[in-house]
Amino acid sequence: MATMVLIILLLILLGYLIIRKTLEIKKTRILDKIKEDYQTILFNYLNGGKLSRELQTDTGVKKKAVEQLLGKFSELLEEKQIDDRLTAFAEQHLGNLYKKRLRSRSWSIRMNTLSYIDDFRMKSLLPLIIENLESASSSNEEKTLALRILASFQEPKLIGYLNRFSFLSDSDYRNILLRLDQKLFDLCVLNYHNGHENMKYAILDAIGLKKDLAYSSFLNHIFNSSQGEEKIRSMKAIVNLGYIKDPEQFIPLAESGRWEERMIAARVFGIVRDSHFIPLLIGLLHDQNWWVRSEAAASLLFIPGGREILSDISKYDEDRFARDMAWEWLHKGVI
Repeated sequence: MATMVLIILLLILLGYLIIRKTLEIKKTRILDKIKEDYQTILFNYLNGGKLSRELQTDTGVKKKAVEQLLGKFSELLEEKQIDDRLTAFAEQHLGNLYKKRLRSRSWSIRMNTLSYIDDFRMKSLLPLIIENLESASSSNEEKTLALRILASFQEPKLIGYLNRFSFLSDSDYRNILLRLDQKLFDLCVLNYHNGHENMKYAILDAIGLKKDLAYSSFLNHIFNSSQGEEKIRSMKAIVNLGYIKDPEQFIPLAESGRWEERMIAARVFGIVRDSHFIPLLIGLLHDQNWWVRSEAAASLLFIPGGREILSDISKYDEDRFARDMAWEWLHKGVI
């Protein structure tokens, strides 16, 4: 009897799975058919502004089809007029649906909705996004995505949120800050000293990535007035700008107790390409840290006469590690 009951239960389960799979296949086929019918119509609207009555979103599956097509087009089409039409269409046909989804109990539904709002630039939903951002029940992942959306919308409140939250990763902060226009990014820089350390690091990193020489004086001020990781980040940003206003200020760092500072000093001397720094680079080529030695060897190759110096070191120097590093960079062919 037990075996028979088990077999019956397994058959029922199998039947349920077959029926469910069949329904899923049917739904997928219907969805694909709608997408096929709508694709050209929707593209023509986005490209030319002519909207056909055939394009309807009166059912859930039609909304899903339009959502997926808009997601595809948002990645491919970049012209501003097209973007504006895409946003307007999304707000009209998906806005109410997304309002409900943002209040869903399902984390995945809320995350997917936020992602679509970001892709479609649906600014009309900004109040709800801020509401979710301030909700204690929102996950850190939701907050991070919401902050990215606020950055895309150039929302001034973003700065306060960034200074309040410290759970974001370095890449999250950079992603958010690099979305800002010049005006709002400048406001972040003006509020630099009010931020927590992660926010400060992110601003310095973003300046380095922007490579905007307008921030050169600011970076030099941070370099001369800070210590530790903040100082290192400011140094990296200065190096990324490619403009060293006062290379002499980096000379003391060649004897710093932190290998990161010695490494960046070696990089700076290579950027300046002044033979005045050759003795310092030779000293750094004998550093106990591999990264410092490597940067010093690379910088010597950029300085007139540096290749000959590396050649001599690779043959005659008593320090085996310095010899090996000099030989390695000579054979990398960097000129």
